[in-house]
Amino acid sequence: MTFEYFNTSSLAFGSKITAAFRQLENNMTYAINSVDAILGDLEFYQQFITKNYRVPAPIRATMAARTNELYAIVDDMNKINYLSFNDNTLFATILYYNPTNHRITRATGSTTIREGYAYVSPSPSNTKLTRTIRFSSSSTAQGNEILLFQYRVDPEGRIFLVGDLRTSLKLYPQDATQYKSLSKGDGITLPYTANDYECLCIVGHRNFLDVQVNGETIIKGDGGGAYDNINHAIIYVKKGDVVSGSAQFAFKVRYNT
Repeated sequence: MTFEYFNTSSLAFGSKITAAFRQLENNMTYAINSVDAILGDLEFYQQFITKNYRVPAPIRATMAARTNELYAIVDDMNKINYLSFNDNTLFATILYYNPTNHRITRATGSTTIREGYAYVSPSPSNTKLTRTIRFSSSSTAQGNEILLFQYRVDPEGRIFLVGDLRTSLKLYPQDATQYKSLSKGDGITLPYTANDYECLCIVGHRNFLDVQVNGETIIKGDGGGAYDNINHAIIYVKKGDVVSGSAQFAFKVRYNT
């Protein structure tokens, strides 16, 4: 070390060597903190080092499982948890899973809009699952929203999901077990314009029946000459369809849930 680092008059350290020792102390403190951090990480990883092993596909809840098999379980978890219409308000709870980023979204919401679309912004992480459904009459999503479903509520308060749900919720039509019974509804007179999706029963005059929908003949005939027969037709129509013809009487058929 050269003589310039020393103060010869007082035999004390000079400013340069003091700064050098302070820098060495700072380096020592930084090194100690870094080693402590590494030791902390190592203590954590010691729980798993040499303890990884292959496991079969689990058949019981207590068995070990591979991560991709857990994701395979939730990959098919899209479902409508709750959907009802009460007090002129539609309520919905939807569970949605994104297989791309493995994020789960629990979407809830309500609306008084009787015909429209349900959107949601997916959850940003699996620590914040709950999101609010935005209902709208518009078919245009906003921002990063996804379309959950299109819906409508008929005048009797029954909820119908419109369109293809296979893209958004991966739901497929299966059966009609939600309907418990059939009953006779309100009577109608021909010609009649449908107000919604409706099932109609048209009863002919004795054995003669003549029914047209939007000007196209659906059924017409005398029942093969059997005088005591009473012909009838069950017709499914949508809003705006016009049913006309010759009938003794007609009425709506109610599907009861």
